[in-house]
Amino acid sequence: MSPPLVGAWREGVEEHPLTALLNSCPMGVFRSVFNVTGQPAISPPVHHDAATEPPVG
Repeated sequence: MSPPLVGAWREGVEEHPLTALLNSCPMGVFRSVFNVTGQPAISPPVHHDAATEPPVG
């Protein structure tokens, strides 16, 4: 699965200001458990997909 495009959370903000909040929730929902328990919440790039160029974490 590739990462979302830069600025993807801003789609639809012109119509409704809270759309940015709703768009960003799926991107951070799994990190909260790690942040609350004090564990690092990072995704290191461990694989390079030649078809999509950026590293996949």
